[in-house]
Amino acid sequence: MKRKHAIQDSWLYRHRYPIAGVVLALIAAFMVSYRFWDVPTGLSQAEIESAATTVELYGNNPILHPTSHTALLANLPWHVAQWLSVKLLGLSVMSLRLPAVLLTLMSVALLIFLIRRLIRPSMAMMAGLLLVSSSFMITIARSGTPAAMVTLLLILLLICAYYVLSATGARRRVAVVGLTVTSGLMCYMSGGVYILLMLLMVAVLHPQTRLIIRRGCRLIPLIIVGMVVITLPLIIAIAHSLISGTSVNSAVSLLLPGVPTLGGLADCLLAYTGLQASVVGGLITPMMTVVGSALVVVGLIYVTATARTSIRFYLLAGLIILALVLGSCNPDFVYLLFVPTIILEAAALSYITSQWYGLFPNNPYARVFAIVPIAILIGSLCSVDASRYFNAASYNRVVVYSYDQTLPVLVDFIKGNDDVPLGVVVPDSRDKYMLCSYLSTQYDNIEIVDSMPSGRASANSASLNSGAKVVIIGHDEVEVPDYMVLSDVRTGWTKEDSVVLRAYTVRADKLDESD
Repeated sequence: MKRKHAIQDSWLYRHRYPIAGVVLALIAAFMVSYRFWDVPTGLSQAEIESAATTVELYGNNPILHPTSHTALLANLPWHVAQWLSVKLLGLSVMSLRLPAVLLTLMSVALLIFLIRRLIRPSMAMMAGLLLVSSSFMITIARSGTPAAMVTLLLILLLICAYYVLSATGARRRVAVVGLTVTSGLMCYMSGGVYILLMLLMVAVLHPQTRLIIRRGCRLIPLIIVGMVVITLPLIIAIAHSLISGTSVNSAVSLLLPGVPTLGGLADCLLAYTGLQASVVGGLITPMMTVVGSALVVVGLIYVTATARTSIRFYLLAGLIILALVLGSCNPDFVYLLFVPTIILEAAALSYITSQWYGLFPNNPYARVFAIVPIAILIGSLCSVDASRYFNAASYNRVVVYSYDQTLPVLVDFIKGNDDVPLGVVVPDSRDKYMLCSYLSTQYDNIEIVDSMPSGRASANSASLNSGAKVVIIGHDEVEVPDYMVLSDVRTGWTKEDSVVLRAYTVRADKLDESD
C-alpha cells in the first residue's frame, strides 16, 4: 500500500494529464506539418472551387452586398478564415490550407476535452492518440475545404449543449450564448441546417432535455433573435432572390444537398471503409482501418447496450444517421462521421479496459499487464492509419492525379521571372480565372491578357513589349503569332494533361517583321 501511495503522490502521476496533453499537442502538430509541402502539391477540384470563391470575397463585401453575392454565402465562415490567410500570406497552396490546419488543431483539443467529459479522462488520452494520427484528422487538416470549419463548429455545438445541460448559473448563460453564436454560424455551412435540426430533435426526444427546455423557455426568444441577427445576410439574400426571381442556387444548396440514393450511400461507405484510396470532396479516403472499424462496431454495441437511454447515445445515433443520410445525397459529407468515430473508439477502449480490470478485481498489478496489449493496439492503429495517408498522398496515382498543379506551377514561374512583364492567358475556367486575377493584384508584373470563351487561347491580342513573356495555361496546342517564341514549358502530375503552362517570349526582330 505504501508503494501504491508513493506512486500516486509522485509528480509524474499527479500531472499525468497535462503532460499527456502536451505530448498529444506535439504529435498533432507533427502530423499536420510532416511533409506538408510534399506531393500532392496541387489543389483538388473542391479546393479550387473554395479558393475561387474566397478570392472573389477579397474584392467584395458580402455583409454589405449580400444580394449580389449569393455564391459567397455558402460556407461563409470558412471563406472568411481562408481570405484572412490569403490576405496575410498571399495566394499559395500553403495559405489556402493553413486555416484548415489551425481549425483542425483546435478541433482536436476540443474533441479530447469533450471525450473527457462524456467518458473519462484516461479514455480521452487514449482516444487522443488515435485522433491525432487518424487519416480523418490529417486529411481534414491538409484540405483547403470547409470540412475543417464544419467539424470545429460541430464540436463546439456539442460542448455548448453539454454545458447547457450540466452547468448552472453563469456557466449555463455563457453556454447558451455560445450555442446561439455557433448555431448561427453553422447555418452558413453546407449541411449545417440539418445538423441543427438533428440536435433539436435530440433535445425534443430526450426527457431530460425537454425538462430543461421547459424551465428555460424564456431564453428561447433571445436565442432566436440572436440567430436571426447572425444569419441576417443569408436571410436577406434568399428573400431578395425570391422576390427578384434570380438564381438562389448557392443559398438553396445549404438546404438541399442533393437527392438521397443508394449509390450515393454506397460511395460514402466506400470512402469511409473502402480499400482503394481516392479523393472525395477534397478529402483523401478511405478514413478507417479494419481494426479501427472493429473498434467502432464494439463501441457502438457497448454504448447501445449500456447507455441507450442517455443523451450521449441519442447524440451519437443522431450524428451517425445524419451523416449517412447526407452521405447518400452527397458522398462529400463523409467527414461528418469523424466525431462519432472517435467517440465510439473511446467507448470501445473504455469497455476493453473495464473488462480486463473486471477479471482481476483484487489484483492492482494486473492493470500493468493491460498496458502492453493496449499500447500495441493503439500504436499499431496510429502507425497504420497515418502511413496509409502519406502513402496514398505520395504514391497512389488515383490520389496524385486528382490534384491540379496550375497554381503552384504558375506561382513558381512568376517568382522565377519577377523582373519580366508577364501576360497570362487563362483557359475557359471561372475558378482558374479568379485565381489568376488575384495573382495579378499580388504581383506587379502580371497582366491578364486574354480569356477566350471557346477555351482556345489567342495570344496575338497581348499588348506586351519586346522581351515580355506570354504564359498560356493549359495543355492544348495553340496558335500564336510569329513574334512569340516558345521559351519554357512546365509540367505537373496530371495524368492526361501533363503540360500545365507554356511560356512564349516576345522577340523584337520577329515583332518588327510582323509589323
